[in-house]
Amino acid sequence: MKKIKIAIAGVTGYSGRELKKILDAHEHVEIVSVYASSSIGERLEESSSVKKKDEALIISDIDKASFSNIDAIFFCTPHGFSMQYVSKILSAGVKIIDLSADYRFNDADRWKKNYDTDHKDPINLKESIYGLPELYRDDIKISHLVSVPGCYPTASLLSLMPIMSQLKSNDIIIDAKSGYSGAGKAKSEGGLAESMKDNFKVYSPDFHRHEDEIKYYADKIMDKKFNVSFVPHLLPHFRGEYITAYVEPEDINKDFQKIYEDYYVDEKLVKVLKKGTVPEITNISGMPICEIAVSAKKSSNKLIINAALDNLLKGAASQAVQCFNLMHDIDEFHSLKY
Repeated sequence: MKKIKIAIAGVTGYSGRELKKILDAHEHVEIVSVYASSSIGERLEESSSVKKKDEALIISDIDKASFSNIDAIFFCTPHGFSMQYVSKILSAGVKIIDLSADYRFNDADRWKKNYDTDHKDPINLKESIYGLPELYRDDIKISHLVSVPGCYPTASLLSLMPIMSQLKSNDIIIDAKSGYSGAGKAKSEGGLAESMKDNFKVYSPDFHRHEDEIKYYADKIMDKKFNVSFVPHLLPHFRGEYITAYVEPEDINKDFQKIYEDYYVDEKLVKVLKKGTVPEITNISGMPICEIAVSAKKSSNKLIINAALDNLLKGAASQAVQCFNLMHDIDEFHSLKY
């Protein structure tokens, strides 16, 4: 198979580094261009911890790129960045896997509501596909523009999908916790990591953009309206994410363990744990999987769903590679170690 020539924008950030590591082991890929907002003109090895065969990879300015030498590009950039380039890149026949939030909503008004600015590319926004393979695998295969979900929505939606059709109440409560790498490299290295030593705190309890992303796709999946209350917290470690979801099922006496096991029986990267065991961040750190456990709290008629994933992998880079593989008719799990 001819190697697929790719570029990575935002290669020096946390998710960009993780993506580069995975793609270095991908036998069908050749990385030909890397972009970053700083360190332009430097060799990649001088600007990050990524070392493998980077002598020829010079960090370039994306504004000077023609995109004529690549087949696909990954964006590991802050929101508001990729939308400036997507139209030009698609016109060049290049496939796009965007790890940022720029194309996660198909509605420009909904995007503006969450990101407080007008979307610069509303036409392509309508056509983007949400890159959650367990939900939109067939659509991803034929798409040229895939938007990788946020880390919290990935864990939350995977937790909720098996049970959403069997809920008595439309109210969903999600208690979420993440390592500080989820805040991004700039914040983590700008003092956040130091402040989180032996610490734990809530952040954005009144509004977090991922809350509406979860609601947007929950509503889409079931064609109904859900009330999602999502509250995130920061953990005193670098990576890993844990969510606990509370929902009210129609019948609390159902065999929810079997429901979840049957739903994910063919999914290699979603692991439903045995009854009586729970996800642990140490088990998923560095892995492209999501662990899920389910338990019924009959005293309050609530189903409790716990999920853990690595926010830099299944919540970002490895999920992006899943999508890339699907878009190029490659085994979905190629180069992913699980």
